[in-house]
Amino acid sequence: MVSKLKISMAIVAICMSTLFAEKFSGKQGDIWTGGSFNYLSMGGSGGSDRMNIVTLDPMIRFFPVSGLCLGPRITWMGEFSGDYSLNNFGLGMDIGYAGGSQAIPYFISSPHFVFISSNASSTSTQAFFLPFTAGMIIPAGSSLGIQLELGYSIGFNMGSGSGETANAFTIGIGVCGLGEKLAVSIVNTLNLMTSAF
Repeated sequence: MVSKLKISMAIVAICMSTLFAEKFSGKQGDIWTGGSFNYLSMGGSGGSDRMNIVTLDPMIRFFPVSGLCLGPRITWMGEFSGDYSLNNFGLGMDIGYAGGSQAIPYFISSPHFVFISSNASSTSTQAFFLPFTAGMIIPAGSSLGIQLELGYSIGFNMGSGSGETANAFTIGIGVCGLGEKLAVSIVNTLNLMTSAF
């Protein structure tokens, strides 16, 4: 009886590993998509206007060869309070490594330019950001993974305040759906900004 149980467990383990081996693993032709949408509303007492912040950060990464991922980086953030509005539009690319047969480690850099405009100023500002993110997708079932990541970003003001920099550390946690050639990530990050321009 014990031998049959061990054999059955071995067969199940082999089948599960074969099933999981067919899942997304950063192979040539795989696609990794996802992103984030955030909304924050804050205000104080005394009848002051509320500050509303909306962020949209979609992502799609293609694997032209196994392990190497590339994709466009498009971001938008809007801040609105009473008559005041500020818009940040970012454009760049993601490039990095992702791959593994069980847990999937990854390292991504997302260099991008940000164009900042406000109705309170007649001029716009440009900045260049260079973020780095390292993380891992840890399988938590046949088609679901837990995603953990750490990141660092440095930004350079290219407008009137040239020479100023902004630094931020990020901690992220999320979920990742794993299909045969597709991964879909939803990650929520905590930003620990150390300086800003």
